[in-house]
Amino acid sequence: MLKARQQKQGTKILKSAFNTSVLAHIGIDHRDNKPHELSRGERLEKWQYEQRNAAAGLEIQKRIAKLQNQVDK
Repeated sequence: MLKARQQKQGTKILKSAFNTSVLAHIGIDHRDNKPHELSRGERLEKWQYEQRNAAAGLEIQKRIAKLQNQVDK
């Protein structure tokens, strides 16, 4: 139990030191980072993530085809 606490605390200290160093030398603040996908929820399996992306790509292709048909008319 003590070892686990020490490891977590050690990781926290390392992350804090890294973030402080990056802020000091490069000027990038980790608190300004905004994730690309908000409210994603639980971590998805790889196949589920790929399936959702493929479905989104298919929807975009359908819209493009529909717009192309409207332009051709």
